[in-house]
Amino acid sequence: MNYWLTIHWPPRIDDDPNDIANGVWLPDGRESAGSDLKKGDKVLIYQSRSGRPEIRKRLDGSEFIVPSIEGKEGIIAVCEAECEIFEYEGSEPTKYVDGSKIWWRWHAPLTLLSKSGFVPRERMNAILGYKPNYNLRGFGDLHSGLKKITEEQFNGLLTIFKGNVETLPYKTTIKVNENIGCGGEGGESPEHLLLKMYVATKPSKVVNESNIQR
Repeated sequence: MNYWLTIHWPPRIDDDPNDIANGVWLPDGRESAGSDLKKGDKVLIYQSRSGRPEIRKRLDGSEFIVPSIEGKEGIIAVCEAECEIFEYEGSEPTKYVDGSKIWWRWHAPLTLLSKSGFVPRERMNAILGYKPNYNLRGFGDLHSGLKKITEEQFNGLLTIFKGNVETLPYKTTIKVNENIGCGGEGGESPEHLLLKMYVATKPSKVVNESNIQR
């Protein structure tokens, strides 16, 4: 198994802000950065603070600018690769307001394992051996935004991610694996474990009542 960290810009203002695990995307010409990515590999998603404003076209051919919302500037999700990198058919180069174009031609879908945690950029940089103020510009192999990390680095980041129970939202949607029944094989999901930890440490907040004791 391999371990990866990929950089995502935050969602555009007209995109679904909860769609945080929409895959690994690589620019055309840099797809070799993900040549070792295989089904079952673990992938951490880092969301940058800002994204390059995009130029889109209306049906009448006129153009309009779509900026991004403010990003989290840290690791926001733990995922698993569903397959190898492949060419995303029908994709076209994306235009940005600075005059640049990027063809996000290569893709690998991801399964979301957990979004109930967080790793700030400074702590992530420390684990990866970067300076605290490194902003991740040009990050990844071939400046692709995707980088293979060691198992030790992955586990260190995962420990910090799971420890950030405070970032668990009050109302959380937990994806149930339909292939595993109650009490079946597979063990407890990371989301369920974190939810129990949150309820145990913040009972008053969960039920909206004061002086609740564990």
